[in-house]
Amino acid sequence: MLKMSLPTWVLRINYGVFDIVDAEYSPKPEPKAFDLMVEKFKIDPNETVYIEDIAKNLSIGKERGAKTVWLINEEYWGKKESEKEYIDYKIENLSLFLKEIRLLKNS
Repeated sequence: MLKMSLPTWVLRINYGVFDIVDAEYSPKPEPKAFDLMVEKFKIDPNETVYIEDIAKNLSIGKERGAKTVWLINEEYWGKKESEKEYIDYKIENLSLFLKEIRLLKNS
């Protein structure tokens, strides 16, 4: 089971599409791509859980203040840099992770 301190975690899920066009053709983990996403969805990185299936893409989220979560997978590009310090949590199942966060929020 995941151990988290909830006061710093806010459960607000932003739905929408953010693609390479929205990022002005700057690929992740380029700072510009992350900053444009933050601007589009009006989120505070310090109150954000940034989840990615490509570990190296989490570096900018951590740099900007987000809690970072790597969705574990065995793809070469997915697991490259998966042992870096900028990854706060590693999960195998996104649905269960989100359910745990909701349970913590409600406790």
